[in-house]
Amino acid sequence: MPTGSWDIILGVVLIFLGCSFACKLYLAGAEGRISYWSGFVPFSIISPFLLHLPAGKHSPVRQVHALWVYFIMAPIFLICSALCLAAGAEYFGLPGVSTLNWIIKCGKDTPPVAITFDKKSGYRFPLIPRVGTTFGDKINKAQIPLAEKRQANKIITLLSTISHCH
Repeated sequence: MPTGSWDIILGVVLIFLGCSFACKLYLAGAEGRISYWSGFVPFSIISPFLLHLPAGKHSPVRQVHALWVYFIMAPIFLICSALCLAAGAEYFGLPGVSTLNWIIKCGKDTPPVAITFDKKSGYRFPLIPRVGTTFGDKINKAQIPLAEKRQANKIITLLSTISHCH
């Protein structure tokens, strides 16, 4: 359960941010558009994450419709929305992160967990180092040994010389 009024306020803010990112996810994923601030370039880069209210009549806020929005911004907004909603639920005393882990692991409640959350230290992602080492091992095993590659090159050159002779 929430321990104080600050937990409830922070939980409400995080849930509203999660809903706002969900709306941005719909606009980016279904319509391929995002809003950005067309001013100082460093602010323009981070402005899609800061703009949560509609732009005014003479505002420097512009919209972009592009293919990269579907592929880059929609997944980023999905992650931001899921993390904000889960953290907001945790501040309300609901099982937000355990539900997110359940979704990530396709309905399995078995350990190890993918994401952990603490109100004092925030999110931790123990899944990332495990996936990184597993992915690295798979890539190292998929490499062709140099001796086999040299033998394959010899066979190819031999076949090409035979085909040129006839």
